[in-house]
Amino acid sequence: MSEAPGQKTVLVVDDERALLSLLPRILRDYRVLTAGSYDEAVGVLQANRGAIDAVFTDTDLGDGHNGLEVREAAIE
Repeated sequence: MSEAPGQKTVLVVDDERALLSLLPRILRDYRVLTAGSYDEAVGVLQANRGAIDAVFTDTDLGDGHNGLEVREAAIE
């Protein structure tokens, strides 16, 4: 997906697949990337280094990780 001028990119991280499919429709004015786990989020962050403007994450990802760990990975 190409990014329109001025369009912001948001990463949504949640282990609930229903939310991962719903939130891109709600955030339709943004380029939305999704991840269903901490490991997937880290991969998306690394692949899009410098291109993600905001991260929305669940507090408990259900895989032993949490939103604060995703935050730490995002600012590294």
